[in-house]
Amino acid sequence: MKIIPIFAEKLYSFHYEVERLDEYERLFEMWNDPEYVFDFAQKNELLLEQMGYSIDKFVEQVFSDAEVLEEILLSYRDNDSVIDNCFQPLYNQEYQPKILSLQKKRCKLLRLYAIRIDTNCYVITGGAIKTTRTMQEHPDTNKELQKLEQCKNYLQSEGVFDNDSFFEIIGG
Repeated sequence: MKIIPIFAEKLYSFHYEVERLDEYERLFEMWNDPEYVFDFAQKNELLLEQMGYSIDKFVEQVFSDAEVLEEILLSYRDNDSVIDNCFQPLYNQEYQPKILSLQKKRCKLLRLYAIRIDTNCYVITGGAIKTTRTMQEHPDTNKELQKLEQCKNYLQSEGVFDNDSFFEIIGG
C-alpha cells in the first residue's frame, strides 16, 4: 500500500498493490468509462428500477456526478479553501471530527470514501456507485467499507494520529 499526493497537504489517495492506478485516478477513470458504467447498470437493473432510473438515465447521472465531483475536488486544489467543507462523516451519528475519522463525499449516485487525517487533510481509500440504502446491502459498497477499515488499521499501525505523524510515514 502506498499513499500518493493528489494535491499537496490536502488530499492524498491510497494506491493498492493490486491496482494499476491510485484510487483517485482509478475511480474517475472507471466512472467516466461508458462500457464500465453501462455494464454496472445492466448488472444492477432491478436496483436502478427501484431507484426510479432507466439504464440510460442512470448512465447519464453517473457521468454528470463524476464531472461535478471532480470539479468540486479540484476547486479545493486551486484555492485556499478548507477541504473539511467537502467531506462529511461516514456515519451520521458522528458530530465531532475525530482522528482517523471515516468520511464520504457524495453526489447523487457516486461516493468517494476517505479518512480524515487531521484538519484539512484526507486520504481517499476508494469509492463506489451507491445503489442501496446502506453500504452493507451491496457487494461494491460493502467492499469499500472493508477498505476504509483496512486503511484506518494500516494508518493506526503506522502510528498516524495527526498531520505530523502522517507526513512522517509518507516522507513529506
